[in-house]
Amino acid sequence: MTTENLYSIALAADEAWSAELHRLFGKNAGDVRYTRRGHGEPGSELRRLHDAKLAADEALRASCAASRALWMLEHERAKAVRNGEPDMSAGYGDVFGKF
Repeated sequence: MTTENLYSIALAADEAWSAELHRLFGKNAGDVRYTRRGHGEPGSELRRLHDAKLAADEALRASCAASRALWMLEHERAKAVRNGEPDMSAGYGDVFGKF
């Protein structure tokens, strides 16, 4: 799954949670969002949506971190090659194009 896909999922999860907050709390939804009440009671639809949003956010953060790490590896490899060092990545395939 790409970072772009995970972003779309995280956005949809946030929108679903926000819609439920607005349904339950009306104009106070924006304030309640940042309190325990906004997380919902165990077993409630609000809790399910809140937990889904947290899981989607974590998956997105992990994907972004992996992308940054791969970018840094590629950056360091390219710098080493420019400095005349051998390209140690030969034979590993295009791992950098997967994220």
